[in-house]
Amino acid sequence: GTVTQPNIAYLFMNDFDFSLPFFLSSGKVKVIGSLKDRANIKASGTELTNQYQHFRNEETPIIKKRDWYMGLMTSRELADDSAARMWLVDSFYSTYNTLRRHVITFVKEHPSSAVSPYLLYEKFNNEDNIDKALSLINTLDTPLQHSYYALALKKSAIQGGISKAGKPAPPFTQTDTAGKRVRLEDFRGKIVLLDFFLSWCAPCRHENPNIVALYKRYRDKDFTVVGVSLDNNRNAWLKAINADGLQWTQLCDLQGTYSETAELYNVTALPANWLIDKQGYILGKNLL
Repeated sequence: GTVTQPNIAYLFMNDFDFSLPFFLSSGKVKVIGSLKDRANIKASGTELTNQYQHFRNEETPIIKKRDWYMGLMTSRELADDSAARMWLVDSFYSTYNTLRRHVITFVKEHPSSAVSPYLLYEKFNNEDNIDKALSLINTLDTPLQHSYYALALKKSAIQGGISKAGKPAPPFTQTDTAGKRVRLEDFRGKIVLLDFFLSWCAPCRHENPNIVALYKRYRDKDFTVVGVSLDNNRNAWLKAINADGLQWTQLCDLQGTYSETAELYNVTALPANWLIDKQGYILGKNLL
């Protein structure tokens, strides 16, 4: 079989009673061990699987210590010993933070490894400090920034509230009408209205005159608009731009509703827009 990109996979054994994770990528994976000694069943062979296995080997004693603390925290013998319970809580969270630092260290040392976005997703998904993981995603090699788990983490962050006022606007790069690659960060120093639309979206086209008026009024006052189209037809996209007089930067990856940027911002209805301040932080959503 084939896969479009490296991905985590599981080998289930003994009627799903045991599973062994490994990375599915080009090459052969070798599994050594016995179900009688499950702790020592290992996968190896490809570079990614070797990296992942090495990470898990280093992580195992930390997890055992964390679980030991957790077990003591639920012990009835310590229920009335507040000092001991406080020590256990502190120790538990200390090992938890050690596990997080272990992931961060791995990612910083392996920016070219497909294991890195997976570990960030696994450890930081749905956490309050998911912003830290997003900043690390942006340090990975460019293809990995657009890998499955990187995008899943970004989408999870959006759904978890990162698109709310006060949060950094998720960065992205798309192509403009001239074929030039444009980054959202290129507009730092200006207030940006990030506007998602479609050429055949009637409510979008109805809203465009209001955005044109807003742009003309404030374009000389450190304000601009960045349009992101969810079209998959270049001619239809360009025709709508010209017909509605949209003079600001227009971007489109021609992937239609599968647009990566739309996924990143969790766009589920159109039109949709975000107002972003000069430092790249979100001021509000759908203010128009």
